[in-house]
Amino acid sequence: MANLHTGTSMRQAAKAFNVPLGTLHNKIHHKHGAAVGGPKTLTSEEEDRLVSVLKKLSTWRFPVDQYVLKACSRETVVAMTDQFLHSQAMMTGARLNST
Repeated sequence: MANLHTGTSMRQAAKAFNVPLGTLHNKIHHKHGAAVGGPKTLTSEEEDRLVSVLKKLSTWRFPVDQYVLKACSRETVVAMTDQFLHSQAMMTGARLNST
């Protein structure tokens, strides 16, 4: 990118750094706005909760393999889903009682 500010053409920079010209063009014109990767399975809150659980397990020197990780993440998602459904039921009940 610095080379482009010094007068190097996009085509020359793409060739020099072995980057496709389209990719360089999109980068310069800010067309790479979306997050990289596929859709997330966990929300940021769920991911933070899972990280805190895993950190706590590491302080206890509890070995975490892929099966423990899957179990922890599944429990986190189930707990968050239960909490969400409970809050939705409370809101629906509150609306029904207020009418």
